[in-house]
Amino acid sequence: MANILGLDIGSNSVGSSWFDMAGGVLSTATSVFPAGVEESDDKRGDPKNLKRRMARQSRVTLDHRSARKRQLRLKLIEMGLLPGEFSAFQKLLNETDPWNLRRKGL
Repeated sequence: MANILGLDIGSNSVGSSWFDMAGGVLSTATSVFPAGVEESDDKRGDPKNLKRRMARQSRVTLDHRSARKRQLRLKLIEMGLLPGEFSAFQKLLNETDPWNLRRKGL
């Protein structure tokens, strides 16, 4: 004869039952896990990992923005619109007034 296992898996709990067909014995067990949100009486609280998630999102956003800027700078160097040497690039950044460039552009 076969034995039967039953599982009930919830968002923060697991219930199980084991039925031994040969002996006719039923065994049950439950496990309840702590909630993944801060406890509050009036509303559902914030997730406990919110601070970590926000910090990670900030790092990812900063990394993507940095990569886009790097790709743009390399493309402008390739097209000859920016100097390729670091010292010449630094000199250009230090000596150029962005407001004068805007005025000329308008």
